[in-house]
Amino acid sequence: QHCLNRDDWVRRCAIRDAICQSLRASDAFSAEFPKLTVTIIGTSGSGLGRKASDLDLLLELDGEGNRELCRSRMPGLLAAAEATLRSSCSGLPAEDLEAVPTARIPLLRGRHADVRFDLSIGTRCGAWNTALLRCCAAADPAKTLPLCAVLVAWSKAQGINDSPRGLLSTYSLLLMVLAYLQAEGQLPKDLKLAAVAQAGLGPEGPPALPEPPTEEHEEALGRLLIGFFAFVASFRWDAWILSPRCGAPLPRAVRSRAWRVQPLCVEDPFETHLNTCRRVNPRGQRKILAAFDSA
Repeated sequence: QHCLNRDDWVRRCAIRDAICQSLRASDAFSAEFPKLTVTIIGTSGSGLGRKASDLDLLLELDGEGNRELCRSRMPGLLAAAEATLRSSCSGLPAEDLEAVPTARIPLLRGRHADVRFDLSIGTRCGAWNTALLRCCAAADPAKTLPLCAVLVAWSKAQGINDSPRGLLSTYSLLLMVLAYLQAEGQLPKDLKLAAVAQAGLGPEGPPALPEPPTEEHEEALGRLLIGFFAFVASFRWDAWILSPRCGAPLPRAVRSRAWRVQPLCVEDPFETHLNTCRRVNPRGQRKILAAFDSA
């Protein structure tokens, strides 16, 4: 019951469409950005989200992954998007709007009814990451989707899923799941990242969504859940980097000093210079590993 279903997908698409149409019709965007698109990314796009998950959206203004946009323009663009969605002419009753131009990926936060959304002006890496998770979920949705939904819910309940506070992000947790499934032979070592990036999210349509589980799937899910807890608790975080891209751990010694001193390291499959756990601090690491150890 935690997983997104088809009705959730339709509703989230309607929110995306209303935001896109409002921005396209706005004087602030229509003339300069005729190729403007809004794409569902993150756990909503991959199918690995929960009903309580935020809706992550990529605002692509130039049709080129925002490659030509200067960082200095972000405050003005976000302010224009905020003003558009606040307008009574907007097709989306949006509330709690807040622009965050200083974030690594500038974004506009908001809420429509009970669905919170983040509209970011980023590169296509977000779409590539979503496509990768979507492909992996589609390989065995009956087990992968419930496993991820349960783990995200568990991490929230344990208070270890809160990246701004020096803890895990949902994305890092899902990459850990991919690495575990690779180690168990449930996913291939070679994730064919170049092909994933080239294909992108593909034709518009819902991601793989879970069907009611069978008794066999429930037993397999239980084994995977216990195995994942043991995998994370026993991993040598002081010496290795989790790397779904390589299908095997990487030694910390091959990376720069920042990688060698950060408490937890999970490599981003596409932006390989990024440690997705770079915000985890020593206190957060102890809390995270204690939760996995006691699980």
